[in-house]
Amino acid sequence: MRGLLRQKMNRSSLVPVFLRLCIFLALIGTVWVCITLNEQLKVMEERVASLEMLMDEVASEEVSLFFLKQTPTDFFLSPEKRRISRRGSFYENILTELIKGPSNETLLSTLPSNAKIIKIELRGDIAYVDLGDVIGHLNVGARGEAITIFSIINTLAQFPEIHRVQLLLDGKCIESLAGHMSIHEPLEADWTLVDW
Repeated sequence: MRGLLRQKMNRSSLVPVFLRLCIFLALIGTVWVCITLNEQLKVMEERVASLEMLMDEVASEEVSLFFLKQTPTDFFLSPEKRRISRRGSFYENILTELIKGPSNETLLSTLPSNAKIIKIELRGDIAYVDLGDVIGHLNVGARGEAITIFSIINTLAQFPEIHRVQLLLDGKCIESLAGHMSIHEPLEADWTLVDW
């Protein structure tokens, strides 16, 4: 009888130990799964980042942005090559880069840094570029006004689908940016201003 009682007690004392062991093993398994999943997540995040970089490279194009080149006697436009993303609005991305200014220290920006692209719309072969009103307050001479205007127009007119550009301020045609040159009608590029 004593042996039977001892055997029952041993079995009943083994059940909690067995349950604790099962719980412990389940916790270890859960921790291992979490660590493994975390490592796999990091690998996947790295792959996604490299794919995004590759997509940006594939979905971008090298374009010429035209900035101000100043000589002792005159002003010209000078091209600076830059890769521009085709994600989103390609032409807006181009003009956003033009507003950011040149990376070449010998060139100068043609647009105020607080200029904004409101909208660019392509109708036929004419690009309608709404610049808001910040750029409408230029205090430059005739050559400076031409350089500013044609930095935008020449930058966009390098693409075969764009033959002319109509500049708008807050959605409206205006006569001029600084009083020297009419921009009331769409303009073609002026490549004579470019110092290649």
